[in-house]
Amino acid sequence: METNMKGFERFDDVSFTVSSKSKNIKVDNLYGWKNKETEEVIFDPKTDSAKRYSNACDEIVIKEREELSLFLKNTRKKL
Repeated sequence: METNMKGFERFDDVSFTVSSKSKNIKVDNLYGWKNKETEEVIFDPKTDSAKRYSNACDEIVIKEREELSLFLKNTRKKL
C-alpha cells in the first residue's frame, strides 16, 4: 500500500458487522487500513477482505428487498 496514507492505521484479522434495520452479518478475518479520524476503511488488496465484506453488504440488500417485496405483496392482497 502507498506510504502516504496519513492518518491510516493497519488492522489485521478484525471483524466488522454489516447492519440494516433487521439484519446483522458479521464478517471475520478482515485486513486493511482504517483512518481514525474519518473512519474510512481501505481493505488490503492482497486479501479477499473487500470481496467478502461486499458480499455481506449485497446479502443484506437482497434480504431487505425480499422482505419489502413480501410486505408489499401482502399489503396489496389486503386492499
